Amino acid sequence: MAIAFAFAGHAVHLIDAKARSPEAFADLQQAAVSEIHRSLSMLAGFGLLDAAEVEAAVARICLVPLDGLPGALAEADVIFEGVPEQIDANGRPSR
Repeated sequence: MAIAFAFAGHAVHLIDAKARSPEAFADLQQAAVSEIHRSLSMLAGFGLLDAAEVEAAVARICLVPLDGLPGALAEADVIFEGVPEQIDANGRPSR
């Protein structure tokens, strides 16, 4: 979802509650940027985007630490909550 909003020209702030320490935040930030860049670069590899579009979309996405949450929410025009469902071996959502 973040990639779709960023590609459409919107600034995107990602927040992940698991990043509670500065080290965890730095690791998560690096992983998120790498994953986003890899996904967009794949589209560029298929000829659907050019390198400038990839870099522009990546530049619109930032990860916000938990202490930046109030400010990011106050500035938001749209808030989207995405929580991955984890399915157990029997096909039921885990709790």
